[in-house]
Amino acid sequence: MDDVELARARITETLHRMLAGELSFIEGSRIVNGWSHNVGFDRLSEPFVTFVAIDSETDDVPTGRAREQWSEKAVSRKNDDWDRSEAWARECGEQACRDALALLGQPDS
Repeated sequence: MDDVELARARITETLHRMLAGELSFIEGSRIVNGWSHNVGFDRLSEPFVTFVAIDSETDDVPTGRAREQWSEKAVSRKNDDWDRSEAWARECGEQACRDALALLGQPDS
């Protein structure tokens, strides 16, 4: 599998996981951004610019391992803000996921 095929596969998997509720839209947007340059898409064109915007607007929201490093007390203080950020990211990102899958020639299921 070459770099382009690998990037397409990772992006496709990420988009499906986001739509299925298996991956947060904030974390998924960061993953998509990380791979999108490998497939030759302009990150500043739709639908990929939506993932750039989500990442930019939520860059203060830790995800994955970074979030695991926070104390329980700190997480409890910020959780409501993070939940609002994730809800906003989902609202902005759902259609972008579908559009990106269509651009990649993948079914939206």
